[in-house]
Amino acid sequence: MATFMNVSTLSTVFASALLSSESLPELVKLNSVRLAEAYNTLTSFFDRYGIYYIPCHAGHFMLAKLAPQASSWDDEAALIIRLGEAGVLVSPGQAYHVVEKGWARVSFAVERATLKEAIRRMKDHVK
Repeated sequence: MATFMNVSTLSTVFASALLSSESLPELVKLNSVRLAEAYNTLTSFFDRYGIYYIPCHAGHFMLAKLAPQASSWDDEAALIIRLGEAGVLVSPGQAYHVVEKGWARVSFAVERATLKEAIRRMKDHVK
């Protein structure tokens, strides 16, 4: 028995246009440069404040121990909530099967100004 997957026409047209575009190599290069800059900005912040993190070699997010004093999942969740209230959305490490408490998944694939503002807001909560 054959299995079929329905893909929207709009998605197919977009993907085809992107993948056949003469601009694709430049778009990939620009994306790589911007992701590298954002990664360096975030890791510089982590290094400056002594925040342990797992380096990322591919992808657009990383795990960082934003709540090093967390002794329970509730402590981890409390930091995630405080950051959310400050307008910084990160995900708890527990959601990604991290067994040690206090970790969060942090995306750096955002515009430079947005990342800088997020870092500014995080400073008061992760010291």
